[in-house]
Amino acid sequence: RALGHYVFIIDMEGGIESQPVAQAVKCLACKLPWLKVLGSYPA
Repeated sequence: RALGHYVFIIDMEGGIESQPVAQAVKCLACKLPWLKVLGSYPA
């Protein structure tokens, strides 16, 4: 990536089907130019 462009990896506890995790991912997706979920595994 170019200077000033960053990539962050976020590891959360809980599966994407849980309401708190789904809400967090939805919130992030609204604020970021792109978001990629690499996997989801129930806690």
